[in-house]
Amino acid sequence: MRIVKVPRIDYRNFIVAPRKFLRDTINVSGKAEEAFILFPDKVKACFEYGLVNPFDEETLKFDSEWIPTNPSAIRFMHIDLAQNRCGVGISCCHVSHIENVENKDGKREQMPFIQFDFVGSIKAERGEEIIIQDVENIIYYLSGKGLHFGLITFDRFQSVHLRQRLTKRGYIVAQMSVERCSYKIVLTTPSKTNMDGYKRVSTEGQVLVALTCFKDCAYMNLLAIPFHELAQKEVIKSCFQKRRNKIVPLPNMTIDIFHSMGGSILNLMSNTGIVRGVSDEENELIKDKFYETYPDRYSNQSSITEKSNKVQVEDLFYVQDDYSQDDYGYY
Repeated sequence: MRIVKVPRIDYRNFIVAPRKFLRDTINVSGKAEEAFILFPDKVKACFEYGLVNPFDEETLKFDSEWIPTNPSAIRFMHIDLAQNRCGVGISCCHVSHIENVENKDGKREQMPFIQFDFVGSIKAERGEEIIIQDVENIIYYLSGKGLHFGLITFDRFQSVHLRQRLTKRGYIVAQMSVERCSYKIVLTTPSKTNMDGYKRVSTEGQVLVALTCFKDCAYMNLLAIPFHELAQKEVIKSCFQKRRNKIVPLPNMTIDIFHSMGGSILNLMSNTGIVRGVSDEENELIKDKFYETYPDRYSNQSSITEKSNKVQVEDLFYVQDDYSQDDYGYY
């Protein structure tokens, strides 16, 4: 076996992307199917921050004593329906704080440290429509805990009624595929020509950008995830199929939670102003001050209005109709 020493000038590139380095620099072709995660210890470290997962996958309810951390931080969520429609991967994350990290070029840059509130899966034993209702209940419960959502995306969900109901209640909801991600969702200020509150921005052929975002953040120690054995296994055991340019699970395994976590991270990274590789114009649009002028009704936050010289606080999560918490049995 021939041993090749890595030049010092290329060492960082080798550490960050060893497969790409072998292919592009010393012309070593890879296998047809390879492990997507080359440093599993980095992924395991993401689940070792002592965070307890508050979501019970059996009852589909949260721990009654759970108190969300950083409640004022904007939340991002991606919900991934399995290809065989047998289950759903679901997760929710936010920026815990900003860290000064060293990138692959050896330069320091500001990056968000991402913390997941929960990760989990919902099985489809009762049919897809029941799953849709379960997902909707979870979103309402989290809003009832005081969490504000910047963006919620779905993959493969065909329920128009669900998106309409969530939009009516003030959520920004969009459809996005993590498996073949041809675009990302970037929040915008609603206008007469775009009332959706977002736009689709091309990933310029980087169809694996969501899962790559997860891997990059894990390698840079920028992820904290509540321990979930299946989620950890899905990430570590995932494989890259070179011919199809696709990330797939091992036989008899799923990848739904991994897809959900990748989608949630992409939603967050696309809307914090700290995304690498975006144009100055786009960065100006999505920088952190964006939420200072963002309409409250598009992120389910409380708003203050003046009526008859008196200040009245309206909870926009409930003003849309007469929704009752007890109807869903969560509060």
